Amino acid sequence: MAIVIGQWIIIHLDQIIVRFRKLEFINFILKFVVVFDSWPSLDEYPSECLHDTELFYGNGSMARVYSCYCQPIVDLHTKWLADYNLDGFMLQRFVNEIESPNPALIQRNQITEYIRQASEKYNRVFSIMYDISGANPDTLIDVRFLLSS
Repeated sequence: MAIVIGQWIIIHLDQIIVRFRKLEFINFILKFVVVFDSWPSLDEYPSECLHDTELFYGNGSMARVYSCYCQPIVDLHTKWLADYNLDGFMLQRFVNEIESPNPALIQRNQITEYIRQASEKYNRVFSIMYDISGANPDTLIDVRFLLSS
């Protein structure tokens, strides 16, 4: 069994931030758009990978979010795969972000490296799936070849 992992929560405060994935946008969404029935416990998450939001729990403590751009988060998630006897996971990448130079590609490659290292450490497997939505048709030559073979 494998788990699908998307990289939707990415916070990198050194300005290698892509598109709308800034903490300010997350705060906007959390404050004005989203209603939660529950919020995950982040007790096991390393504090250096947690970021404040403008939301608060019923007890008055601040609700926080994590960034999967932080290597210890990837390590923890991969450890959980091993702990619960899951074989591995699939990493989602986007075809329209694979052209160089591109800050999104730099970020995705770093997260992929974190996943590779953690997978080796915990003897898990991973695969990469490509989202082709919005892609330039010229970049899909390999995809068309594979589909026609």
